[in-house]
Amino acid sequence: MTRVLIVGSGETAQILIQRLCQNPGLGYRVIGVVSAGKSSREVEGFKIVGTLSNFSQLIKKHDPEEVIFALPATAHTQLIPMLVSLQDGQIKYKIVSDLFGLITHPLENDVLLDIPVFQMKEAPLSSWHNRVIKRGFDFSLALIGVIVLTVIPVLPALALGVKLSSSGPVFFRQKRVGRDGKHFLMLKFRSMAAGTETVAFTAKNDPRVTVFGSFIRKTSLDELPQIFNVLLGNMSLVGPRPEVPGLVEKFEKEIPRYFERHQVKSGITGWAQVNGFRGNTSLHERVKYDIYYIENWNLGLDIKIIIRTVLDILEHEHAY
Repeated sequence: MTRVLIVGSGETAQILIQRLCQNPGLGYRVIGVVSAGKSSREVEGFKIVGTLSNFSQLIKKHDPEEVIFALPATAHTQLIPMLVSLQDGQIKYKIVSDLFGLITHPLENDVLLDIPVFQMKEAPLSSWHNRVIKRGFDFSLALIGVIVLTVIPVLPALALGVKLSSSGPVFFRQKRVGRDGKHFLMLKFRSMAAGTETVAFTAKNDPRVTVFGSFIRKTSLDELPQIFNVLLGNMSLVGPRPEVPGLVEKFEKEIPRYFERHQVKSGITGWAQVNGFRGNTSLHERVKYDIYYIENWNLGLDIKIIIRTVLDILEHEHAY
């Protein structure tokens, strides 16, 4: 195992350590962390052995075989003297970009006017043939779903339940933002008292939710009418969940790479949802999962997400 010292204690270093621990086959053993500033005693369970100011002494004391620098941009001026101190020795080193927390897909090396640069690989769904495959899969499965759920008959029973539980329309229609920022009307079975719906996230024991509405929300049955959105082509079975226009404008200003969610069609379910980020959960984490899905899409991943959605649908703690 290669004894490695991690230099940095922020988000980039945390993600790096997590991935090293998840991939022991790489052959790294973290022997300590060098803090870039004030920090706790540990980072991801590994002891902070010192700070950047006594880096040279730490190298002599712990004798690592390799050093990995995972510093924020604000600490890059301190990086040069540390690199100089390593250049005469046998210790290998690597530098992790502080974009690591934002970029989830492998990068391509390129050269621009003799200057080495990095560029993100093209997302799979940028290719027209992948979009055709995904659309064919969506349409076929959605059509089968509509037929089966009508014959059983789940959709008519749910519509009747909504109608009998409270006055008002069976369906709730709301403008959402989809692929390329285009707006569309998303369908759901109405789960709240008519006229009380707002853009605010639903809270636990929300008084606006009807008794039958509570049942269909917890089981995600209120989402079933979105199958018709899939048939119409303004949604996909799997993709980032769509938001209302007003919130999209707000989130694009606050959350890095949020706008990239609109490179693909919105989905009834998604990679973020099956990993626990549904309802009133961390938007920043949800976006990271959405970006991962966009950059790593394949048909197998869609099938995996659909299966996990079906398995998780009755026990998700954020469904209310």
